[in-house]
Amino acid sequence: MIKAKELIKEFIYPPKSVTDSCHASTVLPLSDGTVVAAWFGGTKEGNDDVKIWVSVRDSEKWAEPYSVAVDGEALPHWNPVLFQRENGEIILYFKYGKPIPKWVTYYCVSKDGGRSFSKPQILVPGDNDGGRGPVKNKSIRLSDGRIMAPASKETHKNYTAKKFLIFTGLFRESSSFTGSIPCGGWRYHYYHGCGSSG
Repeated sequence: MIKAKELIKEFIYPPKSVTDSCHASTVLPLSDGTVVAAWFGGTKEGNDDVKIWVSVRDSEKWAEPYSVAVDGEALPHWNPVLFQRENGEIILYFKYGKPIPKWVTYYCVSKDGGRSFSKPQILVPGDNDGGRGPVKNKSIRLSDGRIMAPASKETHKNYTAKKFLIFTGLFRESSSFTGSIPCGGWRYHYYHGCGSSG
């Protein structure tokens, strides 16, 4: 477990200097003392100019944020999640597209502590039914080596009656990638439950 040496309260960048709005931040402290942060931002949540943004803080300050985006049609990006593999590589998961029930999950990999990421790839090819992989909340490495990823799927047709399917994926990490599914072919093993709000 990484322990904080001191509590620092600061902005990653001056408000509205990079994007008009930002949301759903994720942070990943690294063993060398640096911190990686990611969030989605643009003119407004859900707009087509919304991308994933990343910054790394060293012992002095936050680096200039840079964007990560899917090549192709300009569609909103959502809910980034950072996760560090046992080999030190960082995986950035995020959702792409609209409407929300048709999200597709993408991922990219950093081999330099979050200072750059590979070109985003689809996590599960052909999956356009809300996306797999972690959604907003971090994955947890269990004592037996498996990785538990909290996820949810919104099945509503409009925002007046939201319905959510909440589930947990269990995965096993391997030393290499298999196709477009990182960490050795991750699969969902069970559904945890469901709920609704309205």
